[in-house]
Amino acid sequence: MKAEKDGSRGYSVMEVTQFNIQYWKGNVDTGNYVIQINFTTAPFYFKITTPGDGNLFKQGDEVNIAAESTSSSIAKVEFYCNANLISTDYSAPYEAVWSSDTATNGYAMIKALAFDNQGNTAFSQREINIIVNEDKPSPLIQKVAIQKGWNLISINLQPTDSSVESLFWNIDIEVIKSSDGYWRKGQYTIFNSLQYLSAGEGYVLKSNITDTLIVSGVIRQTGNVTSSNNGWRLLGVSYQNKTSIARDYNQTNTSIIKNFDGFWIPGETTNSIKYFEPGKAYFWKP
Repeated sequence: MKAEKDGSRGYSVMEVTQFNIQYWKGNVDTGNYVIQINFTTAPFYFKITTPGDGNLFKQGDEVNIAAESTSSSIAKVEFYCNANLISTDYSAPYEAVWSSDTATNGYAMIKALAFDNQGNTAFSQREINIIVNEDKPSPLIQKVAIQKGWNLISINLQPTDSSVESLFWNIDIEVIKSSDGYWRKGQYTIFNSLQYLSAGEGYVLKSNITDTLIVSGVIRQTGNVTSSNNGWRLLGVSYQNKTSIARDYNQTNTSIIKNFDGFWIPGETTNSIKYFEPGKAYFWKP
């Protein structure tokens, strides 16, 4: 929100939650201001519902893709895999099938692009895992301790269904935040920009109870986190065991890593944390 008075300007921070506008902080000056509020929203709600982010498939599997929208004026939906058009659907339910016969080992990006009758577009995407010439690995189990209040957590296994609703179905959580999005209890789905958890990503979570998150999934190999942003990021733990921070992080890629218990600075001898621990997450500044 922008406020103007007699040529001077001030700014305040606002948050939109379930159509309620909450005022947080503003100017100390008083008087008659001209208030300008601009909202930018997606033209219509649209998302891929199947497959889930991180789902595992073997080469040769048929991947069923489905998308949904609240708009009644969708003209068509185009489905892609790695930028290659799979098919186009002109009526609900919006579905496609991709054959992974020629897929290579690694990850494939499934995308759906929707067009309405007014010329607006919206898209959704999911990253899936393809295994070539191997049997699907048996699921493993990870247990992540959740304390009442704020937590820094991550998962090192990729579950079949990594949605927030599925993973935390029996845990009373209030908020989950990643470096790029958030999920809030009771909020309309369209406003929750974080809907799936990914192995190796870090999350800040507020829980109303002390409990244990139990994740069943497969190991997803992830590389070091890289960022073109010099600001703070959340860093998850993809390692399966307690691992020295100095193994992959040093003065060339890190200024500081910290959590609620301490910090680690490259080359310092007074570091209060020295290891990445599975299930935990950290604040990282490149």
